[in-house]
Amino acid sequence: MNGFSPLSSMDAFLEATASRWAKMPEKIALKEGDQALKFFELEARANCMARKLVANGVGIGEFVGYLGPTGIPFVVTCWACLKAGMTFMPISPKFPDKSVVDILTTANAKAFVSDRILSIVDAKFCQMGLPDEEEDTQPYHAANVPATVLAAASTTSGSTGIPKISGETREIKATVALQYLEMTDLGDRSIFGHCGTLSIPWLLAALHAGACVTCYDAAAGSAQALFDWLKTDKVTHWHNYPALYRTLCDVDGALPDLETLVLCGEPIFRHDFELFERLTRPGATLFNIYAQQEYSLGAAFEIRNGERLAFDKIPVGRVIGENDLQILDEDGKPVGPRGIGEITHRSLRVPEGYVGNPERSAQAFGAGADGVRSFATGDLGYFDKEGLLHFVGRKDDRVKIRNFNVYPADIEQEIKPHPEVDAVAVTVKYCARNLPRLACFYEGAVAPADLKAWLSDRISAFMMPQFFVPVKALPRTMTGKLQRNRLDLPQNVSDAERIPARTPTEQALTEVWQDILGHEDFGVADNFFDVGGDSLRAMELLLLMNKRFGRLLTLDQVIMAEASIQGVAELIEANAERSQLRLLKPGDSKTHIVVGHVYGGGVTDYLDFARATGGEIRVSGICADYSQRNRAYPIRQKAKEAASHVPNDPATVMMGYSYGGRIAFEIAQLMGAGGRIVLVDPIGPFSNRLIHWLEDIAKKLVMPRSELGTERNYLGDFVYRPKPLRTAGALLITCETSHKEDIIGWSAALDGPVEVLEVPGTHWDILRGANAIEVANKVQDWLTRAPT
Repeated sequence: MNGFSPLSSMDAFLEATASRWAKMPEKIALKEGDQALKFFELEARANCMARKLVANGVGIGEFVGYLGPTGIPFVVTCWACLKAGMTFMPISPKFPDKSVVDILTTANAKAFVSDRILSIVDAKFCQMGLPDEEEDTQPYHAANVPATVLAAASTTSGSTGIPKISGETREIKATVALQYLEMTDLGDRSIFGHCGTLSIPWLLAALHAGACVTCYDAAAGSAQALFDWLKTDKVTHWHNYPALYRTLCDVDGALPDLETLVLCGEPIFRHDFELFERLTRPGATLFNIYAQQEYSLGAAFEIRNGERLAFDKIPVGRVIGENDLQILDEDGKPVGPRGIGEITHRSLRVPEGYVGNPERSAQAFGAGADGVRSFATGDLGYFDKEGLLHFVGRKDDRVKIRNFNVYPADIEQEIKPHPEVDAVAVTVKYCARNLPRLACFYEGAVAPADLKAWLSDRISAFMMPQFFVPVKALPRTMTGKLQRNRLDLPQNVSDAERIPARTPTEQALTEVWQDILGHEDFGVADNFFDVGGDSLRAMELLLLMNKRFGRLLTLDQVIMAEASIQGVAELIEANAERSQLRLLKPGDSKTHIVVGHVYGGGVTDYLDFARATGGEIRVSGICADYSQRNRAYPIRQKAKEAASHVPNDPATVMMGYSYGGRIAFEIAQLMGAGGRIVLVDPIGPFSNRLIHWLEDIAKKLVMPRSELGTERNYLGDFVYRPKPLRTAGALLITCETSHKEDIIGWSAALDGPVEVLEVPGTHWDILRGANAIEVANKVQDWLTRAPT
């Protein structure tokens, strides 16, 4: 970090705001339905409320709980607390009385501003009614307020224990408000939409700028009513959360006055930007903000209506100001370039911790030797080559399922387009043998079996949820955030009937599984990894199955067959089928990327890449069957067997990684000239790379290279020489460990326009994690430029 800019003083912020208001006292400051307050009236009511709080014994730095409407009373109470040097703490009206009292007690609040009479009385705080129309024209401004005083605090109910209360100091709130003003064109002619979903700095920025703040209770109306409010009040700036914004997708019409939309709180996608394009005029600005309850503003991504969006999952953008966002691994060390890890926020503005909860604070907050505080967000992300921060998911949401890392949000995005699904939440539940399994809870009329069948064409088998549970309504917080901890499986959902073996092959496989797993509690439809299998047992399983049936099945094939006895039995019994086209990612357009298999005939190396491609691109893979054959089998013969399964269509794009580059190249030869091809760090016959590759394999397996086989065993690879291929366009993707001879050789073998692009990573991880996302972005960008 190069250093930090000084914090802005809240006293100076309030003085500058009062000075601006004094120049426009008759201008409307707040609107709520038929009610309106001018700036001099807002100032007078805040003065009056501040003096009432002092009269009730609330001192500088003490908490004031607020539970009431998010309109005019909310703004008046907030502004009064800022003037008096108190901490404004809004509480959700949806919280039960016990949670409200727990929050007030944890914060040691001195006052509770609300018209709601609590059933649980606690004499530690005094209750006051909501501010009324009473005014006081005598200015009020507390003096000598310490810099450490919190300006406002956000709260959760404490449903899992002690309430979580976090706050930011007065200087931090003022600084973030000014940062927001720098980002946007918010001014005294703006109409700022406040619907009770934004954090305090955005409201402060609007008031400081002299904008008119129009208030609306989003929880009380329909999507049409929300749209009508935005349009009737001619809202120009709106800050809210994506779930509320998305309700407008079913409303007809446009919002021509909306100039700036700020979304925060959950991932946003291409379809969110497409809705923005439909609603607003060209030139309107969409911001995706990265912030947490614990800190108001860390990074932002900006795009205008009319600009080309290069992402399907929109980044959270560039780091703002002097913030330092680091990506750390599980040991707390920085990950490599473009590596995925936990986002950790370092800044002078990071709070000390959670109010009244030192244990939880110690887990998430810390300080470095330089005195700069840090906050471990629990979010997973990475920085791309352009310095943009990408949010991947929550650290506690990522789960190892069937030996693969799975992010439930990815599955949710594939389910949402279903016409009979209104809302969906995929989460992890622990079932038989205490194994983590995916459960899909959804609102909608579709039957679970039908939804599973529909989803099977869109995602890989290892990502498929084990349980599909229809619900009347997903549990949500006041702001629309899903409460995943309240999603429970029905008692009988895991009591599925075990299907016994029905054929001699299934019976033989059942005996092999019993030997490996050590129990008989499974049926032929059960997934191997669901009934106690893991990666080590899977390798034992392959050895025993191949020995028993005289086949050379790969782990890829087993996983693609849903790792079930019936699926593997079908593979074994399908002797005539030498290779198969496996759908890795569905798509809506004609573009179809077909990937060539790597060594052993598998395609799971491409799964991260397939998942990262846009929804319009279809990705399939050639899973080859090399039973009873060794590496001496000619590459062109392998390609010939695979080519019969590849659609001979101009929209088909062949792609190959590593050894798969050779397979893709030869399939393209057989399909004829004029197609497009992508080669990702292909191993060529132009250097000694294959020998080095075999040596690397030997080292990884801790075995003599001679045991892997000699050049004679790999004769098909060593004698291979590609013939020139005429293409409409070719893309060569290289990495840090690519061999120059290979790239020169492949470029010479391609007869047509060739583009060479470099991406991060090594040969072994070029299609893993963030590197795969980078490759997907490069390929998609090239496809828009390459001739067909």
